[in-house]
Parts: sequence; C-alpha cells; structure tokens
Amino acid sequence: MLRVAERYVGTRAIAEEVVQDTWIAVFRGLPRFELRSSLRTWIFDILVNRALTAAHRERHSIEHAVDSLAAISPCLPEDPERALLDGELRNVLSAAVAALPPAQRAVVRLRELEEWTSAEVRDELRLSAGNQRVILHRARARLRAALQPLLR
Repeated sequence: MLRVAERYVGTRAIAEEVVQDTWIAVFRGLPRFELRSSLRTWIFDILVNRALTAAHRERHSIEHAVDSLAAISPCLPEDPERALLDGELRNVLSAAVAALPPAQRAVVRLRELEEWTSAEVRDELRLSAGNQRVILHRARARLRAALQPLLR
C-alpha cells in the first residue's frame, strides 16, 4: 500500500499519511462494504482516491507556499551578494516547507504565511491547542535545521 501511495504523492511521509487515512476510511466504511468487489480491490480503490486527493492538495499547498514566500520577501537589496543569499535562502526555505509532513506544513502555512490566529488554525485543522503547539514547534525546528547551513 505504501509503494502505491508513494507513486501518487511522491514522498514517503505523505504516502504514510495516505495509508493511515486509508485504513481509517476502511474501518469506518467496513459496515457498508457490499462485496461487489474483493476486499483487496475495495481497499486499494480507497487508497488510490485518498492518494489522488493528497497529491492534488500537496501541489496546491506547495504552490501557495512558494507564492506566499515570494510575496512576503522584502525587496532584494542592491548588494549582489546579499541578493544571492536572499534568493538561496528563499529556495532552501521553499524546499524545506515542501518537505514538511502535511500537518506541519499546513500549520506553518496558516500560522506563518497567512497569519491566522492559533484559534483559527485549531478550528480549521481540528487540532487541540497542545497538539497545534507541538506541530508548530516541530515544523519550526525542521525549518531552522534546513536554514542553519546558510546562516553560519
């Protein structure tokens, strides 16, 4: 299941989440399973649908994050060395945001790029206050680690 999901979404982390979502959907939908196909076929149909949805959401999220980063980036200074560093920083940050697990990417996008309040993010993503803080903390730590080589 993981290999199939990864073909659609491209990264192992997202594929793992798709597989988890698939199993949740299977357990919830099992009482409605009508034996019109094999159980295996039914499960893989759910998996493919979840993977396609995740891949679409992922593409949209990455495009939005890159656009948002470009929009909030200050005008590059006249100093060519500084301009090069700013461009490299933006590229590394964009790649680091794209590499975050979906939950972390969503929280970072909403909190940092779209400037939503904690309450708005919790409501939108159906997270507890503590869970949101942990997710945001872990995402920021990953982003700092990705940027660290450029900031030395």
